[in-house]
Amino acid sequence: MNAKRRKRLGGVRDALHHASDDMEDIIDEEQECLDNTPENLQDTDAYSEREDLLDEMRDVLGDLNSVIQTISDLL
Repeated sequence: MNAKRRKRLGGVRDALHHASDDMEDIIDEEQECLDNTPENLQDTDAYSEREDLLDEMRDVLGDLNSVIQTISDLL
């Protein structure tokens, strides 16, 4: 890979890293909301859906971090 494409790929990696940081913040905020949900609302469908969404976001974050690592390995 030539230097120009390597530099562009490094830029993609950096952008993905920023996206990963943002996603981590969102996950933390969502987890905090779930943790602060009143006990009488924790058995609702809406709460369960939010838990499932949070799990999916964690999976996506893991995949994103794997892509970042793969790109880093290429550089």
